[in-house]
Amino acid sequence: MRLLLERTSTRFPGGKGPVLVLSFSLVGYVGLHLLYESGLKLCWFRSLTGINCPACGLSRAFLSLFRGRFVQAFLYNPFMLLFSLGMFLQLFSTTVFKRRIALEASASERNLLLVAFLVLFLLNWLYLILFLP
Repeated sequence: MRLLLERTSTRFPGGKGPVLVLSFSLVGYVGLHLLYESGLKLCWFRSLTGINCPACGLSRAFLSLFRGRFVQAFLYNPFMLLFSLGMFLQLFSTTVFKRRIALEASASERNLLLVAFLVLFLLNWLYLILFLP
């Protein structure tokens, strides 16, 4: 198993549609942050079930990250924060440098990574349920 930095033929391998959707999503996300700071509760899952969803704390994590409070950001939602930052890194490298971060792995290694990903996801969710207010 190894990480590769592959050259892409265009800056937008999936077309410009996904980039536009992401751009509008980021603008909406900033708008939601402004509403969140005014006291609006954003998590519909928690409103319906009373327990934290797997992404609970992610908005607060990004707000803390933007304010330079890295440890606090990590404590709000460790796994999803790192996953989101990885996705932004992938998008940035593809859009700016025409390079895609890829993983070369056998089928069994991919299955092992999937199981590890799911275990980390569930452990993160358990952490959010037990420790996040």
